[in-house]
Amino acid sequence: MLSYFHYFDRQTELDFLTLLFFRIFIGYGLELSRLVPLIIFHLKKKYICKTEAEVNEAWAPGDINYATRVPNDLLIATIVLCYSVIAPVIIPFGVAYFGVGWLVLRNQALKVYVPSYESYGRMWPHMHARILAALIIYQVTMVGYFSIKQFLYSPLVIPLPALSIAFGLMCRQKFYYSFRNTPLEVACAEMKETPNLEAIYKAYIPPCLSSDKFDEAQEFGDALSAVPKTGKPGNMVIYYPIWINKGLLPPYDVRTRSPFAWIKESFTSTEEKIISNSGVDTAVYFVFLSTVLKIMVSSGTFLLPSLLPIAWTANGIFVKVNCFKINSNISNLERFSMANVEEKSPRLWAFLLATYVVSFTTFYMLWKAYNHVSELRGTALSALDVIMPEQYAIVVRDIPAVPKTQKDRKEQVDSYFKSLYADEFYDSLVITDNTE
Repeated sequence: MLSYFHYFDRQTELDFLTLLFFRIFIGYGLELSRLVPLIIFHLKKKYICKTEAEVNEAWAPGDINYATRVPNDLLIATIVLCYSVIAPVIIPFGVAYFGVGWLVLRNQALKVYVPSYESYGRMWPHMHARILAALIIYQVTMVGYFSIKQFLYSPLVIPLPALSIAFGLMCRQKFYYSFRNTPLEVACAEMKETPNLEAIYKAYIPPCLSSDKFDEAQEFGDALSAVPKTGKPGNMVIYYPIWINKGLLPPYDVRTRSPFAWIKESFTSTEEKIISNSGVDTAVYFVFLSTVLKIMVSSGTFLLPSLLPIAWTANGIFVKVNCFKINSNISNLERFSMANVEEKSPRLWAFLLATYVVSFTTFYMLWKAYNHVSELRGTALSALDVIMPEQYAIVVRDIPAVPKTQKDRKEQVDSYFKSLYADEFYDSLVITDNTE
C-alpha cells in the first residue's frame, strides 16, 4: 500500500508541476499577446459587424473577469500550499506563477481592461475565506501524511485547522462589517456636493432599458476617431484600449520601443495609479495576488534551505524499494521530497515545524492584507464627491394599519404613499396590465 501511495504521490506531483508550467508559459503568454481576442476581433469585423457601432463594440475589451480568474488562482494556491512541505521544490514554481501573473495582469490593467462595475473591494472577504479554506485543506493533508509516515507526534498538527477557523472568525469580527455596511466615518461625513438624482434614478433602471451600452460604444468610437490616422497600427485597439478611451496616443514606433518596457512600467506603477486607472476592485485583486506571493516567498525562505537537505540526506525511498522489491527509477525530484524520509524518523520534526511556519505565515499575511483592503475601501469611499446610489436607504415609518380590511402589507404601503407622495408614487410605476 505504501509503495502504491508513493507512486501516486510522485505522479500527482509531476502532474501539478506540468500544470504550473502550462499556466505560466502558455496561459500568461496568451494573456500578454492577446492572440485570441485579436483573432476574434478581426473575424467579427470581417464577417459579423455591419455598422461602425458594432465594430466599436467588438473591440471593447471588458473587465478582468474575476469570476473565472480568481478560482484558477485559488486552485494553484491550494496546490502549492498542500505540497509546500511535502515537496518544497514546488514553491519556486508557485512564486513564478503568481509573480508573472502580477506583472502581466498589472500591464493589462493599465492598458487593456476597462472595469464594468465598482464594488470598492467588497469581494475581498470572499477571497479571504477561500484562502483560509485552502489553508485548512493543506493542514488536513499534513495530518494525513504524518499519519501515513507513522509519526508518533502527528496529533500535534490537529489543532491547526481549529486555529484557522478561529482566525477567520476573528477577522470577520474585526473587518467584515465595514465591507457589508458603509463605514460610519463615511456615512457621517458631509457631502461635498449635491447628489445627482438622475444618476440615482438610473441606477435602478433595468439594463435592458438603459441606453448606457449605446453611449459606451459611441464613447469608444469617438475616442478612436480622435487618434491621428497617420502611422496608426491596425491592432492598437486590442492592446491599448484604455489609452485610446482616454485620448492618449499609443506608442506607434514599435521598432524603437523595447519589447520589455512593459515590465518596467508594471513594476513602477503605484497602487494609486491602478485605482485611478481601473478602480479599487482591480487594486484589491492585486492585493490578493501579492498576498499569496508573499506567503510563498516567506515560507520558501525557511522551507527550502531547511527541508531540502533533510530530505536529500534521508534514504526512505531506497528502503521502500529494497523492502518491497520495486523496480523504480528514483529521480532527484523525489529525493528532495518528504517521501524520502523514513517512517517514524526524528527528521519528521522539521516537517512538522514547517507546517506551523506556513500556517502562521499565512495568518500574518492575511491579517495585513485584510487591514490594508479595509483602509483602501474606507479611503476610496471617503474621497467620493457624491454618495453612491447603493448608500441611500428609504425609511418608511408610521404606516397606518387597516385592521378592518383584508389589505395585505403591500397594499398598506401603497396606500400610504398614494396619500402622501402621490406624484412620486405614480411616476415610479411600471404598467404591466393596461386593462386596469
